[in-house]
Amino acid sequence: MRTMRKPMSREVALSRLQALCAGSEQCRSDLRRKMSRWGLTPDDAECVIAQLVDSKFVDDARYARAFAHDKLMFNGWGKWKISQGLWAKGIDRTTIDEAIDEAIDPVQYKRKAFAVIKSRATGMERTKENRMKLLRFGASRGFEINLLVKIINSPRLWELPED
Repeated sequence: MRTMRKPMSREVALSRLQALCAGSEQCRSDLRRKMSRWGLTPDDAECVIAQLVDSKFVDDARYARAFAHDKLMFNGWGKWKISQGLWAKGIDRTTIDEAIDEAIDPVQYKRKAFAVIKSRATGMERTKENRMKLLRFGASRGFEINLLVKIINSPRLWELPED
């Protein structure tokens, strides 16, 4: 049988979230969810978030920039998938668009897209079926169709690696 724990106080929640936010970027929606699990009322949660925002521990725009950069570089996500990930976190469309524009260098973006597709294409023959597989794969990673078509039609993609 599970015993009910006493809900966490506002002060304890603030202290824990300050420590969390000092270590990594967080967004408001994730913090709200966390405080809800801790048993804080929505009013107390909003008060804690207001304090975190005032003291610059939380900034959704800063979070969105970090999210966009990290998802591209470490997960190989394209702009569409990054945008959807931020939208699911409750970030507004304007902030998402600005974050993607600021955090993602166009040249770096194209290189990463090429590398993601190239890693999947290794060992594939240049057939129509394989090209469609790569197109679907790239789209599932959130890359734009016109960029994927350029990459898939590039002779460099189909070159054999040198030993």
